[in-house]
Amino acid sequence: MVPKLVDYLNQAVLISIPVLRSDAKCRPYVLLGVEMQGLWLQDKELVTELASREKEVSVDPSAPVFVPFSSVGFVVLPAPVAKVVSVDALTQGRPIRAVAVELAQSESKRAGAQKKK
Repeated sequence: MVPKLVDYLNQAVLISIPVLRSDAKCRPYVLLGVEMQGLWLQDKELVTELASREKEVSVDPSAPVFVPFSSVGFVVLPAPVAKVVSVDALTQGRPIRAVAVELAQSESKRAGAQKKK
């Protein structure tokens, strides 16, 4: 399944923007938005670097920056985080041994039903 960029809003993603830096390395940016033409990113270093190119412009370092897809080399998304489930949630407060016995019994019933087919 292909991941959707909008699922990573307000998260750090690794993006290569070769037109800004000659090394084309990925750097972390916070993904603020996704449009048909490009990405809205937030990064203080990026804003400072872009603002330094303009002599008479004062910019808030937390300002969003729009980067067109034509300027993006590639995007690396973070790995999905496994959901942590407590033992109590799995056993619903019952002793673990009782749950294990119940699972074993249901598995043997299922195996017996498949043999009859």
